Amino acid sequence: VGRGEEDDAVLLDRAGLMTDEERAATIGLARMDCARVRIEMPRLVESLARITILEVACGYGHSLARSSQGRCDSSGYNDRGQLGLGHRATSSEYALVRSLADVRRVACGAQQSLVVATDMLFAFGQGALGQLGLGRRVTGRTSPVRVPVERVTACAAGANHSIAVDDQGGAWFWGHAEYGQHGGLENVSFRDYVDPEYFCVP
Repeated sequence: VGRGEEDDAVLLDRAGLMTDEERAATIGLARMDCARVRIEMPRLVESLARITILEVACGYGHSLARSSQGRCDSSGYNDRGQLGLGHRATSSEYALVRSLADVRRVACGAQQSLVVATDMLFAFGQGALGQLGLGRRVTGRTSPVRVPVERVTACAAGANHSIAVDDQGGAWFWGHAEYGQHGGLENVSFRDYVDPEYFCVP
């Protein structure tokens, strides 16, 4: 088990500051109150029915939705905090990520999420391979944390890597690099980038 929020969870539990649901999710016992089914035809998402959605993003088992009101809602598997709700309890209905406002872009990797709010980039979820861009000591976050890239206009995420674009057209990348997915120089592409690294100016 990696150090970081897991250690925080143990301290919160010992102090009696964790709910039963959060405790169960932290030790991997939380289950969604639903059955695994295959949905073969599109259906309206009832928990978003009164909200005008402008953009959606899907990860391995979670998704984000951006609304016309500038809010971000998340749903699905949450074992690494990829829903950004401050805990690891999985949700079968969309829930508002309350710490974000003026949301302009959303992206999902396998177990990480990226959100552009105003011109700032936030990340949450799995970070063991550097995909959050928050440095080597951060293995994960359950709530949005600002990534140190300025004036962000767009973002995208692969399985375990991430990229953002600034207002000057510069591309910033970080995370897993086993296959050269960052498009960097030959001598740097095949290592993991845990801090955002400037890539190119068009």
